[in-house]
Amino acid sequence: MKEIDVVCGVIIKDKKVLIAQRKSVERDGIWEFAGGKVEKNECREDAVVRELYEELGLQTQVVKHLCTIYDQREQVRIRVDAYHMQYMSGNIHLVAHYQAKWVSMDELDMYMFERADSPIIELVKEQLRSDIL
Repeated sequence: MKEIDVVCGVIIKDKKVLIAQRKSVERDGIWEFAGGKVEKNECREDAVVRELYEELGLQTQVVKHLCTIYDQREQVRIRVDAYHMQYMSGNIHLVAHYQAKWVSMDELDMYMFERADSPIIELVKEQLRSDIL
């Protein structure tokens, strides 16, 4: 079975988290924490920094690894590593998304995410409640 390595970045600023609405052939319109595939010979931390810059134009740095989740689709197993990212600079410009929004913990449930993102969302809510992030 083929396995794909994917990373996503959780950027929190002023008690709000950045989410983006995917623009793609597959799963168009779904909300996500931006990120993408890890390239060959690339470490996951470098990949998430690169993806956030390529997709949103934001300079970020890794604060810590949040969790790893696995999603099974057809003949593919997707490994997703989520990272807490610190925003450094840049203004959002959309490349792979229709829109991006800063939302509060209570607003997260109003958006349609992949079912596999549930552990990330719950972790973000828990950490926002306790001011860890």
